Amino acid sequence: MFQLTTINKKMKKNDSTIKLVQKKHELSGHGTLVTCCQYLSNNYLISGSDDSDILLWDLEKPARYLVKYSDHQFELQSLDVFNRDGNVIASGANDATVRIWDIRMKNPCIRVFDKNQCGISAVKFMPDK
Repeated sequence: MFQLTTINKKMKKNDSTIKLVQKKHELSGHGTLVTCCQYLSNNYLISGSDDSDILLWDLEKPARYLVKYSDHQFELQSLDVFNRDGNVIASGANDATVRIWDIRMKNPCIRVFDKNQCGISAVKFMPDK
């Protein structure tokens, strides 16, 4: 479970600005520690956790995740969203694989890089010029 928060209002106290944070959504679905998350758009979020799952969330209906991707065998460590297409993501996990996903596909894991010697702690798409 993790929470999305918004900054509600600002207050002045002793010549410094204090920002009040208010809980907007509480997302329940992972069985263990959430290790990474990324926005796909203003309305969609992906999250990964030590339960090895990636969950896709619709923030307009946050009561339950939309889809669970369970191809990784060990803890998820990192997620990134391809900036040209918010439907394509990369994930890295302690199973020593990097996976590329297209969430529009029936079989969304479209590529696996598995020649690594140890777990993957970070993934990042190359930025545009």
